[in-house]
Parts: sequence; structure tokens; C-alpha cells
Amino acid sequence: MAQLDAAARGTYVLNNDLDTIERLVARLHETVESDKKLVRLGLERGRGQHHPIEEVVRQLRKNHPSFLHQLRTSTSTSASSSPLSTMHGLCSSNRSISKIY
Repeated sequence: MAQLDAAARGTYVLNNDLDTIERLVARLHETVESDKKLVRLGLERGRGQHHPIEEVVRQLRKNHPSFLHQLRTSTSTSASSSPLSTMHGLCSSNRSISKIY
């Protein structure tokens, strides 16, 4: 009976972690799509001009750290032994992406 209870608790925790990962992936997808639209808009309006493209780069630099902070905050609230700790490590290693912008 104790093994069954332990399995039930583990299943509950895993299910919660998977729900959290699903929400984080959805948020990431929305952010990427938004950034793609912003880049397209800057390229369309910025033909032959530098100001619209510079504004797009400025906006991406501003939004990227904020998004990474949200991911880190979301993942740091979970237990360190959960699958989210892996995702947290991935978010931390993505700091190099901000150097691109």
C-alpha cells in the first residue's frame, strides 16, 4: 500500500511539472512568434532606413532578459529534483542568446 501511495504522489508531482512545462513552452512559442512579427515589421518599414531596424533591435534587447527572468522565476519555484530543474538549466544556459541581439 505504501508503494501505491508513493507512486500516486509521484504521478501527481510529475503531472504538475508537465503542466508547468506545457505553459512555459506555450509562452516561449508566443514570444518567438511575437518577435518574428516585430522583425518582419522592422524589415518592411526599414527598407533603406536604419532607425526602424535599430528600434526592433532595441525592443528585442529589452524583451529578451525579461522573458528569461520569467522563465527562471517559473522554474525556480519547483523542486530541484523535478524535470523543471532541467528546463531551468537550459534557460540559464540561454544567456548567450542575448549576445546576438
